[in-house]
Amino acid sequence: MVPGPYFHHNLRVTRSSHVTLLESRFDSSLWGHGVELTCSENISVVQNEFARNTLSGIYCADVRHVVIENNLMEGNSQYGVVLDKMMEGCDDVKVQDNKLLYNSAGAFEIKVDPQVWADFGNVIE
Repeated sequence: MVPGPYFHHNLRVTRSSHVTLLESRFDSSLWGHGVELTCSENISVVQNEFARNTLSGIYCADVRHVVIENNLMEGNSQYGVVLDKMMEGCDDVKVQDNKLLYNSAGAFEIKVDPQVWADFGNVIE
């Protein structure tokens, strides 16, 4: 059991490479993100659902070469997607063709250099 609130994510991927998250549901985390990606590279997040999580749908920190594509991020208590910097920051992150709907704080929270990520084809409400 992980101690304390805000550490109970549906899935945590850290210090990993060549990971694909495909056609899964990461919903209703009572004390965390749908998925937390940290210190990893070559990650594909495709055709998943991230809904009703206490924090954000997807949280990324210090990741490289990440594609987040054709996902539904809906009704999360914070953001649909967060790009954060713990030490090195993120690099080459593509967020494309997703539906980011009704997330309480907004679609994105970007705490990294805006040149390291691309946002296109997303539906935001």
